[in-house]
Amino acid sequence: MAGCTDKYVSLQRVNQPPVILTDKDSLTIREKDYMNHFKGAGFMRITVKDSMAPGMHIMAIDSTGNLEVFYDSVKMTKALPLNQASVIYVACKQVGEFPLSITVIDKLEKTNTKIIPVKVVANTPPVSSFKMSPTDYSPGKAQYSIDASASSSPMSRIVTYTFYIDGVQTTLLTPVIKTTFYTGDHTVGVVVTDDLGAKSMQTVKTVTVL
Repeated sequence: MAGCTDKYVSLQRVNQPPVILTDKDSLTIREKDYMNHFKGAGFMRITVKDSMAPGMHIMAIDSTGNLEVFYDSVKMTKALPLNQASVIYVACKQVGEFPLSITVIDKLEKTNTKIIPVKVVANTPPVSSFKMSPTDYSPGKAQYSIDASASSSPMSRIVTYTFYIDGVQTTLLTPVIKTTFYTGDHTVGVVVTDDLGAKSMQTVKTVTVL
């Protein structure tokens, strides 16, 4: 009787499908984020445990046409070989909630599927903020440092800072610019742009030089 039990347990083990492990049970990503600027949120590590058929597996992704999945920097359009541990990147152009279906097939043709819910959120435009500090002053002439490093973006990375000094536009990759004002009233405006091209409202201040 013990022999039959051992044989039954052995058959159970043979029929066990591969186990899919992911480092995240869900994803929250930013719309149109194909460059992974949103804190690496689109990355997911997939590990396969398969004691009966270790080695190379095949991974198939079903994203119902809404999500785009990249593996080794190549967009997945068909099932691909999968190592024991691999990383995919998920992106989407549309705001909403979508299922990501991961199916793994081992060399014995046993399969398993895991569903990952993916929430795609709208990008929030950045907010510009700056301060002006005089660095040198003489009658009729003042040098100022304009610092926009206090600008913020909760969901993205600020990539450019555009300064409007008396209507003259200057765009920089860094948040600080220096300029000289002469007698009179002057206006300074700042607009910041994030990695997806979203722009902030322009923040404007005035300075008077006597």
